[in-house]
Amino acid sequence: MSIYYEFALECYLIQNIDREVINILTYMTRSEEYEFEKPKIDYSLFQEGSDYKKIVEIEGNEFTVIQSEWRTILTNYPREGEQYLPGKFGSAFNNNNELSFRKLLRDDEFDNIWWLLLPWLASISETQGFVGYYRSDLDDFPNLIYFFEHEFHIYNVIPKHHIQDWISDKPKNLICLRECALSQVVKQELLRQANTRKISLEEYIMSVVTQNWISESELSIT
Repeated sequence: MSIYYEFALECYLIQNIDREVINILTYMTRSEEYEFEKPKIDYSLFQEGSDYKKIVEIEGNEFTVIQSEWRTILTNYPREGEQYLPGKFGSAFNNNNELSFRKLLRDDEFDNIWWLLLPWLASISETQGFVGYYRSDLDDFPNLIYFFEHEFHIYNVIPKHHIQDWISDKPKNLICLRECALSQVVKQELLRQANTRKISLEEYIMSVVTQNWISESELSIT
């Protein structure tokens, strides 16, 4: 039985972004098929030759990345399972250079491309802060995506009462959330989390903290 991942993100691109990047994102978020050549950008995400696989290591776990799947991860087509979840799914890239998406994928599709997609999006994002999230259908809490100085970080969401139980080993790098610092897609996800627990968004935000789990510099890609 497959595990499914829900993921969402929104950001504005840096000013004077290259036209090829605009064309790539327009293609990636397409609502209908058309021919599109392999990008000339020298970046691992877009390699489609004979050596089209990469190994990404995260905290001792290895994932095989199939790079050609950059073509399908963000398409604006409905995916199986999205119809059963609350909220709107889809993807878009508009004339203001704003990228937004919320999608659902099986775990193998997600792992095949996600850890190459995130660094690229962070490198071209003007927006900083908590820009998105992802979580599997086995997770009780989402993982928040944080962009800073064109690199990405992943923050775990942790209930405060768990922290209070860790008397002898206080975790480091904890950050309290502020609603004004969250992107709209993150607010919407936290609101869904709050509704499930029958509390307000403000109460939910006050009941959790975040901890830096993964930083881009810690990824190993071979």
